[in-house]
Amino acid sequence: MLAKVIKLHNARGGRVSAHHGVQYIFREGGEEHALEAFALEDARIEIDRRHQRIEYSDQAGRVRMTDSGPRVDVHIADADTIQAGLQLAAQKFGGEVYITGDAAFREQAARQAARLGVGVKDADLQQVVEQERAQIAVERTPSRPLRPDRQRDPPLR
Repeated sequence: MLAKVIKLHNARGGRVSAHHGVQYIFREGGEEHALEAFALEDARIEIDRRHQRIEYSDQAGRVRMTDSGPRVDVHIADADTIQAGLQLAAQKFGGEVYITGDAAFREQAARQAARLGVGVKDADLQQVVEQERAQIAVERTPSRPLRPDRQRDPPLR
C-alpha cells in the first residue's frame, strides 16, 4: 500500500492531492504497522524550501502526504489521508480536483470527495460520484414511513 504515490490533480490543470478513529494496517519492508487516525489539524508539518514542498506526517513520523504547490501526493492511501488530501486540495484549488492513481484509489477518493462536497472533474468518475450522492440521499431519508395518524394532509388547492 505504501509502495506508490497516488495523486489528485486540481481542476486548473496542475497536480494536487485528498473516518476517524479507525486503525489501518500497512506493510513496509515486510513488517505490518498499525496506522492511527490522521487529520490535517493533527499533522506534523515540515517545510522543505529547497525542494519547495510541505510534508504532512502523522505522530509516528510517517509522511502521509506532500504538497508541492500545484500537486499534493498521498503516500499512504487510507481513508483519513485521502480525506485530508481532498480537504487540502479543496482549500487550495477552489473545491474541484482531478484524481489519478489506480482504479480502486480513484473510486475511493471520488466517493470521499462526494461525501465532503469536493467537486470531481474526471468525466469517468462522474457515475461513481452520482452513485455516492444517491447513497447519501438514501442515508438521510427516514427509514420508517409516517404512521397513519401522522399522515400529511393533502395539499390545498
